[in-house]
Amino acid sequence: MPARGGAAALDALWALAPAGARGGLVASPRAVAMAERAAQDVRGMLDRVAELAPWRRELDDVLRTELGIGAASLAELGLTADKGLALFLLRDGMVAILPVADRARFLARAAGIAGSGADPDRVGDAACREVRGVYACATSAALLDSLGGSGGLAAELAAVGARGDIELVGIELALGGAAPGRIAAVIQLARGAAVIRGAVRGVDPALAARAAGAHRPRVDPARTSGFAIADVPALAGGAATAGPLDVVVRSLRGPLAITVPAGGATLEAEQVLADPAPARALLARCPELLEPFGIAAAREGADGDAACRLTLPAAGLPLDAWIDGDLLRLGRRGATVTGAPIPMTPLGTELLSGAWGLALWGRGTLIRAAGLPAGSGPLAGDAILSVRALALVHELGAGVRRDGADGLAFVLALRTAFANPDDVVAQLLALSADDLTSGRAAPTAKAIADAAPGAPLAADLAAGDLGLLIPTTVLNAAIRRGLPALLRRGRAAPAPGE
Repeated sequence: MPARGGAAALDALWALAPAGARGGLVASPRAVAMAERAAQDVRGMLDRVAELAPWRRELDDVLRTELGIGAASLAELGLTADKGLALFLLRDGMVAILPVADRARFLARAAGIAGSGADPDRVGDAACREVRGVYACATSAALLDSLGGSGGLAAELAAVGARGDIELVGIELALGGAAPGRIAAVIQLARGAAVIRGAVRGVDPALAARAAGAHRPRVDPARTSGFAIADVPALAGGAATAGPLDVVVRSLRGPLAITVPAGGATLEAEQVLADPAPARALLARCPELLEPFGIAAAREGADGDAACRLTLPAAGLPLDAWIDGDLLRLGRRGATVTGAPIPMTPLGTELLSGAWGLALWGRGTLIRAAGLPAGSGPLAGDAILSVRALALVHELGAGVRRDGADGLAFVLALRTAFANPDDVVAQLLALSADDLTSGRAAPTAKAIADAAPGAPLAADLAAGDLGLLIPTTVLNAAIRRGLPALLRRGRAAPAPGE
């Protein structure tokens, strides 16, 4: 929830939405201050970690070329964290409300031209001036006079059922449904963490149906570091293929449930089968089916009791897959695993208490992860960025469910190492990427946690690394493909030697 007084500041910004606005984003003063702090944390990390020096140059290029702000603080830009900001989109342009504290300094840093008399200031192609108690810039001077002409956008937030430090609304969207689409979302911020809650209306009913399952994760909240639940047949959407996997999907009943016991070295998964025959045939062919995915596997048992022994390459985790009555199971066959006692987080508790078409959650730290496979060689380039970024993730979760015939409700949350006290963060950043991937970082991290038992790091280390396996697999794909590309937008080609 936003800090006390935050909702009032957000309401005042929403009240300034211009007539005809089709979308808007508002951020409270607290959000502005936390964004500045987050930028300082990232820059501080890039300054302190020598192996990330090339990425500091990438970030500087993005800040200069995309935003034109370089490494300046809010005060140096003529802005302040005592005011909020907003952006409203219209069919014929946009209007931005900026937290300007020093107009002259802002114009100087933005290469703007001060207006005189009735003439507005000019920043690039935008017209800017004080209006209704705020400093606003718009794609045309006429739009500045339309502020406060529409109060309808904020009403869409009721579908979310929560307020945030940052709030977003979009209407008249083409989302595939019979009615115009609408989206409302809020971002709730905390030190080193963020939770996004949202609701979407007007999507294609077939898409909404893929999240139609209403399943609650069933785990021991006091001994679990990760879980996932997914209604696989619903998510598949009835799409038919000619392959063996389609036959298996059609033989499933109910949700796939995955549990990661805290502090352990395994995971457990169960899927109820309406007909075990397709899954049994799949297990009999597991080596050839898993080989294209780089997963080593070996068939075990006779045809009537075929099982599969496999090793997940990302975690070096050996697992058995077998049929147990009407269950397809994945885990350590014949073993009973009891997780270590760790406290459940607020996000984990929330996801456990709800019913979802798809939900996944994990907490822990990859600092405890096993080293890279032998012969993988030293890390370089994008691999360093990926490892460092993933090592900062200490909790990640998401849930989505159908909300009405053409709607979806969702929650997405991330907690990072920056949720720890500053001295803990500084010590974690001192660990190199090679330390993190070789396993050498684990003893150092334990010593850091022992010296700060009240910091989140202590419980995250106790949770282990496997809880993060599922959510970070998704995040890793995004980091490897998206983050380097985003940072490279600031320049045309790599500098020599990078």
